[in-house]
Amino acid sequence: MSSISLLPSNESEIAKAIDIANSKRLDLIGDELSIVKHLANPLFCPLEFLPFLAYAFKVDFWDEELKESEKRDLIKHSILLHQRKGTLWAIEEVLELVNYSNKAKGEYAKIKEGLRLDSRDGSYKYDGIYNHGSNDDWAKYVIYVPKPITISRANIARKLIEAYAPKRSHLVAIVYDIAASRDGTYFYNNEITHGKIGAANG
Repeated sequence: MSSISLLPSNESEIAKAIDIANSKRLDLIGDELSIVKHLANPLFCPLEFLPFLAYAFKVDFWDEELKESEKRDLIKHSILLHQRKGTLWAIEEVLELVNYSNKAKGEYAKIKEGLRLDSRDGSYKYDGIYNHGSNDDWAKYVIYVPKPITISRANIARKLIEAYAPKRSHLVAIVYDIAASRDGTYFYNNEITHGKIGAANG
């Protein structure tokens, strides 16, 4: 901000003071405008304004528990998610956005649709997920994620998935393989379960 007036030297001190004050005011307005021009950009919008931007972009699910990067990614991809809402692709995409799947690292979340058992060849385990005989099990699905997640994060994932999944479908559980993690990395302290989180948790 300039503290020197650009007015001619023969101008009065009052006029010079007004000129300096106006110059500082214009600088402040410029700073404010630089913030305003980024308000509609999910990558540069100040964190405190992200909920309003999410509302403007009609993001279907929002939770303050989400990480900042996840919030920005949800807003950034909201138009594409709306275009393909209700598809398997949308579920896979939101899993990627909230880091439950990472294609770049080869860590894929798998979605198993249809839980009715029609075979007895050892293809399925009786683990409380699959059952015999129900006619509506075709609409149920299970998501297998490649790494352990906490119960609270799984509940966020469930709500997020259900916001973009087909309305006819019903998420039964989120399952992960914890066998490779029995090394003290995770503790069973009501934050992580033994590999399966039912859709009704929370």
